[in-house]
Amino acid sequence: MRNEKEQDIDLVVRNVPNQENVLNDKKADELQLKLKLLQSPEAKIQERFSDKNLDRRNEIELLSGKVINLDEEHEALQKIIANALKKYSPRVPQEYYRQIFRLNNWPIPEGKIKEKPSIVGRYTNEIIYDRYRKSVLPELKRLNPYIKLGMRNFKHFQWLTEEGQSLFDGYIQDAISVMKESSDWYDFRINHSKKFAVTFQLNWEKEKERAAKQS
Repeated sequence: MRNEKEQDIDLVVRNVPNQENVLNDKKADELQLKLKLLQSPEAKIQERFSDKNLDRRNEIELLSGKVINLDEEHEALQKIIANALKKYSPRVPQEYYRQIFRLNNWPIPEGKIKEKPSIVGRYTNEIIYDRYRKSVLPELKRLNPYIKLGMRNFKHFQWLTEEGQSLFDGYIQDAISVMKESSDWYDFRINHSKKFAVTFQLNWEKEKERAAKQS
């Protein structure tokens, strides 16, 4: 049986690095360093401006992981946003506003509804303009900024192309149809959101009331 001293010597010997392995590792490190040095500035410039990398520079990756191509986004935006302001012509039917007043339990005036609460503008942004591409509404706000609190010089739809206005008219009619089927404003927003995938934040108190009615 080996004594304790012999076991200690054997442990030391087995843990001494193999000289051949050390040399091989050293050579590998030297080779990797030489390859890095041989990568000239010209090669780096060629890589940076390759077609693949130029394409990437025209893309933005969102936090969600979705990648947006800026060229495609710009092209799509040009189909919706006009190059110049269009002359005003009424596009929103009175029925749209009457349904908004009804669903919010606001007094409905006789004849044409001329004055509307400022929140109606926000409603229209959320249920109409939010149905376009995400970049459309911010661009309309940039082209048509507030001149004072709650007031803009023009209507957003005056900045839409013919294709954009055609979509606008359809979105308005879609909203009116869902409004007529809804009992109040919250009910409408839920129904509209489900049907057209428009973002809407739930109100938990309202949800409890809806659940109680359905039970």
